[in-house]
Amino acid sequence: MALSLFGLAVFVLFLVSMGIASKPPGDETSDVIAAYAGPLTAIGVVWLLVAVFFIGLLAIRGSSAGNAMLGLRLVSTADGQPIGWGKALLWYAVVIVGSVLTCGILGLLFLLSPLFDTESGWHQAWQDKMVGAVMINHKMGPDTVKR
Repeated sequence: MALSLFGLAVFVLFLVSMGIASKPPGDETSDVIAAYAGPLTAIGVVWLLVAVFFIGLLAIRGSSAGNAMLGLRLVSTADGQPIGWGKALLWYAVVIVGSVLTCGILGLLFLLSPLFDTESGWHQAWQDKMVGAVMINHKMGPDTVKR
């Protein structure tokens, strides 16, 4: 999030310094598009690198930096190991795409869904159920999934 805001601030400063932000598009549309192309590409690449980094943390370690500080890990319900690249990509895609398509409403429901899980006893979020995973607190006991 902070990296995205930093990228946006750099982009706006670039536009202001180039004088593009105050020009009406008029006949210089191709100039405006050319001015936007470089910074937008750079921001897109940074976002992609950040996404791959966080998906990799979830796939390999089972936790992001924030989850690790809290002692939380996302592990498979089948074997208690991190969920792997395919399931991690699906987990993030569902959360991000759902949030973007519904202007954050579905993202909020994803965050709150563990509060309403009474069936499994694990307080799983919807995206966790979809990939067959559970969030565990390994600071409170063994680092395995027990039913």
